[in-house]
Amino acid sequence: MLALFASLVSQNCGQMRLCLIANHVGLASGAAAIIGGLLVLSGFRFLPLLGKKGLLAVTQLSNRVGIIIYFLLAEVDRVNCQTERQEAEALQNQYQGSIRHASCSEVQDELNIRNEIGDQVHEVDKVIQVLMKAGLTSNALRDAHLHGVELRHAGFVQLAIPVLALGPLFLLGWWHLGRYIFLFYEKYHSIAGVYTFMACMEATSIVARLAFLCLFFSRSIDERCFMLNVMAKIVTVFYFCLVELGPLGNEAMFSSLLTFYNLSFLLVLFFAALGIRGTLKLPCGRFLAQFFLSRLVGPACGPSPSESDASDSESSSS
Repeated sequence: MLALFASLVSQNCGQMRLCLIANHVGLASGAAAIIGGLLVLSGFRFLPLLGKKGLLAVTQLSNRVGIIIYFLLAEVDRVNCQTERQEAEALQNQYQGSIRHASCSEVQDELNIRNEIGDQVHEVDKVIQVLMKAGLTSNALRDAHLHGVELRHAGFVQLAIPVLALGPLFLLGWWHLGRYIFLFYEKYHSIAGVYTFMACMEATSIVARLAFLCLFFSRSIDERCFMLNVMAKIVTVFYFCLVELGPLGNEAMFSSLLTFYNLSFLLVLFFAALGIRGTLKLPCGRFLAQFFLSRLVGPACGPSPSESDASDSESSSS
């Protein structure tokens, strides 16, 4: 539970020092969970991979190792976020809210640029505002901005859960699927139906992640950021509930949590397929887009709210 709370703080809080503390707490709790898992495994007098209880213990231990990987990647996210904040501040340097106040070192360059812009100053200003808030700009992000979505942090990608889910946990899913099909189905005929169901859920998760990857490499950079943030927001809670709450109950509870974790990738794939504009068209789409595109607590990785609001008001007055 401590690791789950630390992950939510690390992922959704824009305060760098608080994120650092959360990552350290998460690493410590992950290490403690691994020690507990090793103590459980030491109680087996047979090779753990060959027994039902042994498989459950090894699976839980593997997930706890995933906690360590997660918080190491979360620290990378924190450093990247800090760097992006510095870049956003540099981008705002001497910006006065509109390109009307901009100038070039060469007079001829300025004349050429202004002739190219023509009477589209307001549209260009909106593009710049989205760029400064989100860290990138696109038609989809500008549509979200027009719907009232706060885009600060939208261009920043949290890699911890996506890398974990599409890397080590993806390989672990293939291992689960093979064990369910080739071992448990043969050895435990009385509960073969249960493990057939679990194998189907694991296969569903694998197919959803493969489809996500195919979709990911076919999308533009803004949609890729959205897709990765969708995965980070949705999968985190299911994964940490599986790791932390699963061992507290019986095998049925662990299997149920594992099923919800696997099905969460279908939900991720659904929003990834919709994209930013498709999500905005859903009931409460603006709130869903806001949830996926922004941090929940504190300032994000972009400029501070006061600076951004000042720029908006000055642009409007112009």
